[in-house]
Amino acid sequence: MKKGTAAIFNADKQSFEFSSFPKPQPRGQELLVRNSYVTLCSSDLKTYSGERKEANPTILGHEACGHLEALGPDAAVVDEKGQPLHIGDRLTWAVFASPKEDPQSQAGRPQKAEGLFKYGHEKHTSDCSWHGGLADYTLLRPNSIIIKVKDSMPIPVLAMANCAVATMAGAIRLAGPMNGMSVLIAGAGTLGLVGCAMSKVAGASKIVVVEPVEHRRAKASAFGATHTYTTESVAGSFDIVLETSGIPASMERTLELLSIGGRAIWVGAVFPQRKVEIGAEQLIRGLHTIKGLHNYNRLDFIRAVDFLENYHSRFPFNLIVEKEFPLSEAKEAFKYAIIEKPLRVGIFL
Repeated sequence: MKKGTAAIFNADKQSFEFSSFPKPQPRGQELLVRNSYVTLCSSDLKTYSGERKEANPTILGHEACGHLEALGPDAAVVDEKGQPLHIGDRLTWAVFASPKEDPQSQAGRPQKAEGLFKYGHEKHTSDCSWHGGLADYTLLRPNSIIIKVKDSMPIPVLAMANCAVATMAGAIRLAGPMNGMSVLIAGAGTLGLVGCAMSKVAGASKIVVVEPVEHRRAKASAFGATHTYTTESVAGSFDIVLETSGIPASMERTLELLSIGGRAIWVGAVFPQRKVEIGAEQLIRGLHTIKGLHNYNRLDFIRAVDFLENYHSRFPFNLIVEKEFPLSEAKEAFKYAIIEKPLRVGIFL
C-alpha cells in the first residue's frame, strides 16, 4: 500500500510530527492533489508562534499548489474556468470550500459561509486529514474552487495565488476604478507588493508606498510604486488607500490622507489588537468610505490566477520567496521566517 507523509503541527508543543499514512483515495466529488510547494503566510507564522489560535493538531500550509493525482468517481472533469482536467495538471485551489447554497455564498461572500472548510486550518483527526499543504497530498473537498494553471508559471509564484494575490484582487475590486487615481499602499509585505503591481496594471497614475524597511521600499519600486516613504514622511492626498500592515496607527494615519470621496480598503488587521480611533467628523465631511476584506470570493480568485499568468514575468514575483526548505525542515523554515522576516519562505515537496 502506498503511503504519504504529513507534518502534523502540535501547537501545545510548538512542534511538527512527521507521520506516515496510507495514500488517500478520493471519494465522491473529491480530487487528490500531490502537493508541490507551499509558501508560509503570516497567519501560518502567527499560528506557529501562538499569537493565533487554530484547530489543534493541524496540517498547516494554505498557500499551496500541486498536480492532480486522482479524481473521485463523481468529481468534476473541468475546473472553475471550464478548462478540462487531466491527471498531472498543475492546480491551485481556494483556501476555502463553501456550500454553494449558503446565503453568504449566494451573496458573493463564500469565505463567510456556514459549514466552511478551510485548508491549512482544520483539525487533523483519523477521519479528517490531508487538508494542508505541509503534506505529500491534499484531498480537495466538494465545493472547492479549483483552477488549472499553465506550466510556464514558476511554482513558488503560483503558491501565493490562493491567499496573498487573491486577497489583493478582492481589495482592488472593493477599491473600484483606479485609472488615473492616486493610490497609497501601507506596507510593502507580499500583500503590498501585489497591490503595487495590480494598481499599476489598473492604470493608477500615482502609487505611493509607506514602509519602514528600506529594502522593502526598494522592492516596491520594482513592483510599480512611483514613490516610497517612511511612515513619518508621507504627505499628500490620495483617492484610494490600501492598508495591508494591520497596524492601528497606520490605519489611523492613512485615513487622514484620504481625499474628498476617498476609499480606504483594510486587509491587514486579521489578528487581535487595540481598537482604531476614527474621527467621525472627518469621515463624514470627507465623504470617506472604509471597507474591510477577509479572504476573497470566487471571482477574486479567478482574477488573481489570471493576473499571475499574464504578469508574473513583468514584475519580479520570483524575488518574493527569499529562502526555501524541504518539508523535512519545516520547523527550521518557520523559525527562519519568524526571526529573519523575509517576504516569504518556501517549502518544497
